[in-house]
Amino acid sequence: MKLSSKAVSVCIIVSLLVFSTVADAKPIYSPIETPDHPALQIMKWVDKESPIQTGENVTVYVNITNFGKSPAYNITINEPFFSDFSVDLVTGFEPAKWVVIGTNASISYSYSFTFEKPGNYLIEATTAFYTDSDQNSYKARSGIIDLEVIKGAPPISLEDEWRQIFLMLGSILALPIVWLLLKKFVIE
Repeated sequence: MKLSSKAVSVCIIVSLLVFSTVADAKPIYSPIETPDHPALQIMKWVDKESPIQTGENVTVYVNITNFGKSPAYNITINEPFFSDFSVDLVTGFEPAKWVVIGTNASISYSYSFTFEKPGNYLIEATTAFYTDSDQNSYKARSGIIDLEVIKGAPPISLEDEWRQIFLMLGSILALPIVWLLLKKFVIE
């Protein structure tokens, strides 16, 4: 069975679209195939590898690049936030609306959080809604991130942290005194 060049092209485009949903995917548009409209691609990744310990700080990075031949306008980001998660301290992301992302330009942001309970978690896709100069609407999505969280050491309270610092300082300051006493009474 011989495939036509059109069928091969469709297969290539479909496979590129499928692979572009993976969190660490390569751009779905090459310089040869760059569309005339804006074409955003969202890359999303975390700074840790699974498994992650409970209480450990995790940072999610998001980069949005316009591979199209025209600017993207009125970009609205939909970042799903952990409704089913047991997380603490989500910091760093303010829902935003960008006015424009030019051709071959990017925007980036990040946010951090900690997991309170062990388990398997999915960080759902980030979605960007945008328009072209004629107000035609488009949508782009990132990949999904799958994380395994295991029970980690409990977080140290500030009071315990200071107690450990004073114990270390006390030990360091006590060493010369112990040395002088040993030298005076035991070594001589």
